[in-house]
Amino acid sequence: MARIASISHSLPQLPHARHAVGRVTAVGALVSLVSLIASVVVLGTQRLQRRLDAWADVRRQRAEDRQLWDLAATDPRLMAELVALQQHAERTR
Repeated sequence: MARIASISHSLPQLPHARHAVGRVTAVGALVSLVSLIASVVVLGTQRLQRRLDAWADVRRQRAEDRQLWDLAATDPRLMAELVALQQHAERTR
């Protein structure tokens, strides 16, 4: 038959250990929060960089098109070719 033994004394309290564990947990939570914020900032910065790159590409393409049309305005053969290419592109859409 099994006997049940009762322990009448309690375990000693360790207030310093409890404080240290709380401090470590708080530091861990702070590090996690800073890491999360940094991840969000990095992703946002990357997204912004992609948008700025796309915007710069569009601006560059528009400037090149403007230069080509300005040149075509002075050369009738080039203008005829550009108009033909534009009409072809519109038909194939």
